[in-house]
Amino acid sequence: MYKTLVLTGLRKGELVSLTVKQLMLDADPAYLVLNAADEKNREGNSIPLRADLVADLRQWLADKAKSVEGKAGDTSGQSIAVLPLSPDSPLFVVPDGVGQDPR
Repeated sequence: MYKTLVLTGLRKGELVSLTVKQLMLDADPAYLVLNAADEKNREGNSIPLRADLVADLRQWLADKAKSVEGKAGDTSGQSIAVLPLSPDSPLFVVPDGVGQDPR
């Protein structure tokens, strides 16, 4: 999450708004799509992604999908409502304190 913030220049609110479907990791070059409604200037934007960030995001998505599958297969007897990783799934769960002045 932090690497994505640093390498893309996104603001916290923009990062929070990102979903899986906004990543174009197979494009050449790879990029993410920022919707106009979620961007400060309300124009929308395509942000190119560095190759190392693309590799990290691919791994993040694979790990996240595996985690969702693991929860779906939980046999502990607990009732868990789990949906598969969908295109509309948030890319990151951003903690409230991110981007705030610690003072």
